[in-house]
Amino acid sequence: GRSIVTPALRALDVRELDLLIVSHADLDHRGGVPSVLDAVRVKEIWIPRGAEQDEGLQELLERAATREIPVRERGLGDPALRFGALRIETLWPPMETENALKKNDASLVVRIVGPYVISGGWWARELHREYHFAELRRGDCLWVYYDRERRRWFWQGAVE
Repeated sequence: GRSIVTPALRALDVRELDLLIVSHADLDHRGGVPSVLDAVRVKEIWIPRGAEQDEGLQELLERAATREIPVRERGLGDPALRFGALRIETLWPPMETENALKKNDASLVVRIVGPYVISGGWWARELHREYHFAELRRGDCLWVYYDRERRRWFWQGAVE
């Protein structure tokens, strides 16, 4: 958070986040959240279903309440959130097993569907790319992007 995420947000001139997703309450997944909340305006926070009672999230919940940021417990079956062409679906945890799962097994898992647009000039020249995930029939997932200037699709890598 403080040493990596916050400086990156500043370097990219990000002043506001529409959504902050905390996968679960372990320190390595939520430890940087307080510094992000101090650095930028956050409109909404998602946590896994059943995690509101977790002691590890209490500081985050208190800071969110102080800043009047809505915190929503999310999981499988909740409606997708849309930001224009981008859709965020919650895939886990399931509603019926939330109390029987261990912390990591009850992590909030999301799928982001739609273009991921990266624009910027920190490269040698200004560029604009729309990133997408492409799922193949055999189950592999590829990360691809469309370069507007060259009017071509490119393979960025495989998603594991």
